[in-house]
Amino acid sequence: MLASGLQRTQLELHLHRRWLQAFLGTTTRSYATISKLRIRKDEPTKVAVSQSSRQKTSGRAFPSAKTLKFRRHGLTQNQWEPTTQSPPEPDAATKALLRQREHLREAVADLRIWDLIRLYDELKDKSIFNRHDFRLVAQCLHLSCRRATSRSSDPRQRREETDQLVAFGEKLVGDVKQGVVEPNGPAHVHLLGFFKEVGRRDPGIDFWTWLVSQDESFVTVDVYGAAIELLAVTGAPLAELEELYQQALVRFPGNFAAYHLAPDAFLSNRDQAVRLPGIPMSLLQGILTARLLHGDTRNAYLALDTALRLYPDQTPPRFFTLFLEERPLTEAYTVLAIACRAGIVVPVNVVKAFQSKLRETSDPFSTSRHSLAVRAQLSLLFMYGGAGGRLTQNMLTEFTISVTRFLRLAGVSSLETAQMQQLVKDITNIVRNAIAIFVRFGTAPGLSAFNSIINNVGGYGRSKEVIGIALADAQALGLKPNEVTHRSILTAAGMLGERDFVVDSWERLMYARHEAKQSADGTDWHTFVKAAHLADCVDLARREFEALKDSISVDQHPNILAALEQSGVQTSSAEKSNSLDVQAVFAELEKINNDLQMIDEQTKHRPGVQDFNSQQLPMTLLFYRTGIDIPETTAIELYDELSTEQAPTRQLEDGEESRTDASVSPPTSTPPVPDTFDRSAPHKSTQTNIPLGRLRFDNWKTMNWLLGQSAANDQAYLRLVDKAIAAGTVPPQRNANINIDDVDEVGSYGLSDVIEADERAASQHVVSENDLQDWRKTILALRGKDS
Repeated sequence: MLASGLQRTQLELHLHRRWLQAFLGTTTRSYATISKLRIRKDEPTKVAVSQSSRQKTSGRAFPSAKTLKFRRHGLTQNQWEPTTQSPPEPDAATKALLRQREHLREAVADLRIWDLIRLYDELKDKSIFNRHDFRLVAQCLHLSCRRATSRSSDPRQRREETDQLVAFGEKLVGDVKQGVVEPNGPAHVHLLGFFKEVGRRDPGIDFWTWLVSQDESFVTVDVYGAAIELLAVTGAPLAELEELYQQALVRFPGNFAAYHLAPDAFLSNRDQAVRLPGIPMSLLQGILTARLLHGDTRNAYLALDTALRLYPDQTPPRFFTLFLEERPLTEAYTVLAIACRAGIVVPVNVVKAFQSKLRETSDPFSTSRHSLAVRAQLSLLFMYGGAGGRLTQNMLTEFTISVTRFLRLAGVSSLETAQMQQLVKDITNIVRNAIAIFVRFGTAPGLSAFNSIINNVGGYGRSKEVIGIALADAQALGLKPNEVTHRSILTAAGMLGERDFVVDSWERLMYARHEAKQSADGTDWHTFVKAAHLADCVDLARREFEALKDSISVDQHPNILAALEQSGVQTSSAEKSNSLDVQAVFAELEKINNDLQMIDEQTKHRPGVQDFNSQQLPMTLLFYRTGIDIPETTAIELYDELSTEQAPTRQLEDGEESRTDASVSPPTSTPPVPDTFDRSAPHKSTQTNIPLGRLRFDNWKTMNWLLGQSAANDQAYLRLVDKAIAAGTVPPQRNANINIDDVDEVGSYGLSDVIEADERAASQHVVSENDLQDWRKTILALRGKDS
C-alpha cells in the first residue's frame, strides 16, 4: 500500500507539472514524455504510465494521464484543450516606448552620440530604461569625447559640441540624483571619467561630492578610483587623495584588499596566477595616477610593482600608458617593454605615438643618437608584435622615415660618390628587409613609406634609380601617386640638380592637380621654387608664376615672390662645419641590420606571438651600468629574501644556466591571510611562454632598475628647474628626455647587443658578503624601506 500510495503521489505530481507546461504554452526538455514511461515494481522511484494500457493498483483501474488531468479541474476532455497563449498585447503607448528604447540602443551600439542625446531627451518615461541601458549610455558619452572622428575640426564648433556633451552629462547626473534612472556604479565611473577627460571638472566634482554620501548601490570601489583620478587632475593635494584611497579600502575591504595592495605584501605561491576575487585594480590605478601627477614617482612605481606582483600578465594596459605620458623616455621605454614581455597588448595608438616620440629624439648632428632612435623602434616593434600587438602601416612608415634620414645627417651631403652609393645601398637593404618582416606580420608598406624613400634616398642620397624603383614597387602594390608623391619627386629632382627632371616633375604635379580639379597650393609652389633654385632654373619658376598667378590665392603671392628672389637654398653653418665620421655611420647601419637579422630568425617560422622565455630582450633604451647590476644568483637570493615571509636561499641546481631568460621557480610561503590561490594547477605561463614565477622575478629586477633610474631623472629634473628659475625661463616638463645624451658615451643599444650584455653580466666576480649587504641596502632604499 505504501508503495502504491507513493506511486500515485509521484504520478500526480508529474501530471500536474505537465499541465502547467501546457497551460504556459512551453515544453521543457527536463520532463520526459509521460507516454514513454512505465511503472516498475522494482523501481518505485521511477514512476511512469502508459497511455495505451492501465495498471492495476489497489484492486482498481488507474485512470490515464489525460483523463486524470481533466478530472482534476472539473472539465471534460471536450471542454478543455491545452493551447499556447501569447502574452497580452501592449498598448500603443508601451509600443512607442519600446520602439524609442530600441532606437536608443541602436544609437549606443553605433556610437552615434548626437542621435543618442536626441533620443534620450525624447524618452519621457525612463521607467522602461534599465541599469544596463544607463551604463551603455554613460559609456557612449565617455567614448565620444575620445573620438576625434565624431567631433568637428573647427575650434568654435568643437567648443559648441563640447558644451552639448557636458550638458548631456549633467542631465544624466541630474537623473541619477532625482532617481529617474537606477543607480549604476560602472555608469558613474564613466560619468566621472567623462568630466575629467572633457576638461570640465566642476560638474564631476559636484557629482562625486553627492555620490560619496550615498549608499553602496551608488558608490563602488571603482567609483572611488575614478574620483581619485578626477581630483588628481584638478590639483587636489596628494595627502587628501591618499586619505581617500585608504577610506575606500576601509569601506570596501573586499578579500583583504588592503593587504594585497600593500607594496610589501607576499603571495602564497609566486608560480601561480592569483585566484582572488575583489582586488580593486581600478582603485590602485587611481592612486597611481595621483602619485604620478604629483611627482611621487617612487610610490607610483611601487603601485605598478604591486599590480605586476598580483597580475604579471593581466595588468590593465592603462597602468603602463600613464608612465608613457608622464615619465622621461628612458623610463617610458622600459615600462612599455615590461608590458610586451608579459604579453600585455597596450592600445596600438599609444605605441604609434611612442614610436613617433622615439623618432623625434633623433639628432641630425649625432650619429649615435639617430641610430638609437632607429634601433629602439625596431626593438619596440619586435616586442609589441611578439606580445600579440598589431603592426600597422603607420609603424612601418615611421621606421622607414627614420632609417632613410641617415642620409640627412649633417655632413652626408659632402660624401664622395662611392661612399654615398654604399650608404644608399646599405639603407635600401635595411628598408627592404624591414618590409619583408612586416609583410610576414600581415602589413604591407603604404604610400607614405615610398614617399620618404623617394625624398630621402632619391633626393638626399642622390639616387635617381631609387626613385624609379620606389614608384614601380608602389604601383605593384596598387598604390597610386598622390600630391605628396609628386612633391617628393620634385624635391628629389631639385637635389639631383637636373633641370629637365624638375620641369617634368612639375608638369606631372600640375597634371595630377588638374585631374583632381584642383589648383596648385602654396606648398606645391614653395616645393617647386626650392627645386628650381637647386637645379638653377629659377627663370622657369618665375614664368610659371606669372602665367598661373591668377589661379593662386592672393595671400600666397608675397611668400612665393620672396622665395623666388632668394639667392638660393642656404646651408646652415653648423652643417658646413660638421665633420661626419662616415665609418661610424656604417657601423651603426651594420648594427641595425644585425637587429633585423635577429628579428628575421625569430619570426621566420613563427610570426606573431613570440616565445620570449627563450629570448633575451632589450629592456632598457641604453645599456646602463647601475648600482643594482647584480649577478643572477645573488638577485635570486635577494628576491627570495625580500618577497617571502621566510627567506630560504634559492640556489641554482647543477647544470642550470644563470641566464636572464631561464625559468626560475622561487620557493613559496603562506601569507598572513587565508590562502585562496590555486595550488593544484601546474606552473602557469604567459602567452609569451614565460612562467609566472620567472616573470614576477624579472619584473622585480626591472622595477629596481626603474626606481633607480627615476630617482636619477628626478634629481636631474630638479637641477634643470633650478637652472630655469635662475635664468628666468620656463622650466621643462617632467617627462622631458632627461639623460638621453648618455648615448654619446655608451652608444646605441638594440636586439643584437643583448647577448653580449648578458654575457658580461654573467661573467661578474664572485659576490662577497659586503657586496650582498650593499645591494640589499640599495634595493631597500629604492623601495622606501629601512634596512
